[in-house]
Amino acid sequence: MLRYVRHAVSENRKRFIDTKNGFDLDLTYITDNIIAMAFPGDSIEGLYRNALEEVRSRSERTYDETRFDAPVACYPFDDHQPPPFETIEQFCREAIEWLNAGAEHTNVVVIHCKAGKGRTGVMICALLVYMGVAKTTEEALQIYADKRTWDGRGLTVPSQVRYVRYFEQHLASGVDYEPPKLAFSKIVITPTPKVFYDYEMRFSIYHGGHKIYNWRQQTCFIERQNDRIIIRMSRGPSITGDVKVAFFYKGLFPKRPLFRFWLNTAFIPIDPSTSDATPRARRIRLPKSEIDDAIDDRYHERFGENFAVEIMFEEVEEERESVMSLVGNLEEEGDAGDDQDIELVAVSVHGEFNMALGEGKGVDGEGHQEDGESSTHSDLIVLEGLSSSRELEEGETGGAYVNVTEKRSNQRY
Repeated sequence: MLRYVRHAVSENRKRFIDTKNGFDLDLTYITDNIIAMAFPGDSIEGLYRNALEEVRSRSERTYDETRFDAPVACYPFDDHQPPPFETIEQFCREAIEWLNAGAEHTNVVVIHCKAGKGRTGVMICALLVYMGVAKTTEEALQIYADKRTWDGRGLTVPSQVRYVRYFEQHLASGVDYEPPKLAFSKIVITPTPKVFYDYEMRFSIYHGGHKIYNWRQQTCFIERQNDRIIIRMSRGPSITGDVKVAFFYKGLFPKRPLFRFWLNTAFIPIDPSTSDATPRARRIRLPKSEIDDAIDDRYHERFGENFAVEIMFEEVEEERESVMSLVGNLEEEGDAGDDQDIELVAVSVHGEFNMALGEGKGVDGEGHQEDGESSTHSDLIVLEGLSSSRELEEGETGGAYVNVTEKRSNQRY
């Protein structure tokens, strides 16, 4: 019965089934040394996710770095969103360093998030491009989708896909990552979402983990013009790097999310018509297929088939403040998500390839190992009998573990 429940929870994700050794896990080899898997659950959660008894681990979703004799790197970002851009290359460098450290390159990295699909997919696709396994973002997405899922729907959140493309573009440029400072000047929504005909429109802009602007600002002017909405910001917020824009609507109930997207100022194209002007303008147009949540409206019940959002910026001179003063009430719209961590953990496999994981209590570092066991990082998992596609010889190193975990925080992004 539990087998059917676990398979149902896995949804479209492929599983690792080893009848000889009794393993049936939400785990997939993307390449012979890159593995994607779902978070291992305990107690009730273990009934429907990867059971911790099967992966030899009982712990919290976070890791105590002091509990294990191996390098650990943390990359916090929320579920259903892209990671901070700077962390992608750092993650790839550390993953490659570990993969190349083993004897005859037999080390393995295991990457997981709660479901082992979205956030896991972003990092794996970026790693595939970085390693040259995939020549383009599209090829990386296809490899991940084919290997990880039954139906070819691997990485499906548009902003996550966009950041893999950003990373490919960054690698191809050969220059250092130095995002320019840009100021929002205008947002045009075409055609008007159907829900905005009946309910009030709300929007907020987030940068650096904080809300920095919303529709209440005195410098924000919203007008409806035919079948589109134009938002003008006479002194819009200035941002550098990653930025999130989220739209909501308010009717009889509290504000409800409608659509959102993430951008990075390093990849906003210059408007050709202002290439010789000072300051220059930059703009980007996102069709429905590239907007988070809107893409799920397959039958055009909330958004028109040609729905799109165009965002315009101005380049900012150095003396301008990076973030404008806020005016009005900036209460949260209820779109917050828990912080997420990606942790890269290197471990060794000895003897009969047993990857043993110690117990841990999370970020407080109060985990206690059992008598006779060596200290390891909490929730570091390597399965009995699990190795790379290349057979490991006794005593060779075996794997690294990358985890996207959850922790409570008041930070909103």
